[in-house]
Amino acid sequence: MTRSLTFDRTEVLDKAMMHFWAFGYGASSMQDLLSAMNINRGSLYSTYGDKRALYIESLERYKTLSFVVIERLLDDQDELPKTLQNFFNTMILNGDKQQKQIGCFVVNTIIELSKVDPELSQVAAKGMTKVRSYFEKLFTNAKKKGELSSDHDPKALALFYVNCIHGLRVSAKQGMSKEKLQQIVNTAIHVIR
Repeated sequence: MTRSLTFDRTEVLDKAMMHFWAFGYGASSMQDLLSAMNINRGSLYSTYGDKRALYIESLERYKTLSFVVIERLLDDQDELPKTLQNFFNTMILNGDKQQKQIGCFVVNTIIELSKVDPELSQVAAKGMTKVRSYFEKLFTNAKKKGELSSDHDPKALALFYVNCIHGLRVSAKQGMSKEKLQQIVNTAIHVIR
């Protein structure tokens, strides 16, 4: 007879996601995770699998939640510079202090695990590929509307902006001031003018 869950699976997954996001894969012991999730070892294994499977599911949850916000921010209802400024304000400049300190879960994963566990790093990198496609769509539409000069390549711009996101996230995590981050954002927005 199968036992039913006595906890909200998604709510507990969100706790694991927050723990992995803050501390990374390597620094998260099973005991740390059990404490953060407030479940027992048997429940963790029977519901989520092992630590690696839980990490992948946590990362996928983070990407899903992030994609909803990113897609909304890049919906190109405003003029292109305003859309980009709104994106950077929301995703980097105006985030709460704790989120700035822990950075981006996807970027953190790529940095921590690219040499140790390339497969997990690739799971994270697929998230950046999707973000790149959102930017490419934004720039393609802007070009069609005449907001972007014909000499700009939407694919190259998308790569550039995803790279800016990586750098800004790492800089914010290192404690760079909001003023300096804004200078970088201003320069990035100037590229499309």
